[in-house]
Amino acid sequence: KAAGIVILSSATSPEEAVALEAAGADAIIAQGWEAGGHRGVFDPEKGWGEMGTMALVPAIVDRVSVPVIAAVHGHALGGGIQLALSADIRFVAPDTKMSVLEIRWGLIPDMTGTQSLVDLVGLDVAKELTFTGRMVSGAEAAELGLATHVSDDPRADALAMDHDIAGKSPHAIRAAKRLFNDAPRVGRAEGFAAERAEIGKLMAETSKVTDENRWYPFVIGSGMTLAIVAAVKLFL
Repeated sequence: KAAGIVILSSATSPEEAVALEAAGADAIIAQGWEAGGHRGVFDPEKGWGEMGTMALVPAIVDRVSVPVIAAVHGHALGGGIQLALSADIRFVAPDTKMSVLEIRWGLIPDMTGTQSLVDLVGLDVAKELTFTGRMVSGAEAAELGLATHVSDDPRADALAMDHDIAGKSPHAIRAAKRLFNDAPRVGRAEGFAAERAEIGKLMAETSKVTDENRWYPFVIGSGMTLAIVAAVKLFL
């Protein structure tokens, strides 16, 4: 952990990630899950046993409110692409190969992949990639929406963005992540109501005062924001 940034290892669980966030993590980078962290053990009579680390990653991303950024290089196939898609933001090397490969073995994505694919690339492209299992390069991944950015050094760029995010308002970042994560599954009116609730909480934070009767600098950034906060203070 450095500068509020946590790099998750293959031993990470959702509970550990939540604990790291509670300890003050501003952003999380997911990298280096080892082959040993497989989905679990399948028993024909009992079904899947306890999930391995890989299958838990989407749950980690969903449960923590800080941003999770994936640095992807090499091959992200089957479970690998689902790990990448679970991140909030993805930096992908140009020569990366990505595929929803499960169809080759008569299987389907089983780590929330069907949901994240539809959210990112739309229903028709999600079906095409799943039905065919075709390989997608890093460049095409960005064009389709599987990747956020193509990068010659995904890890360095992911760390740079994390440092940038870590300097922003933690309250606003977490509120925005909640709203965006819920957006595909709520109606426009419900989403608008959630925005109003979140902005009310954020404005309450900015209206707190210290012993010196100063504003907490949680959402004060640009001159426009500063002017708005000053206007609110005058109004109150």
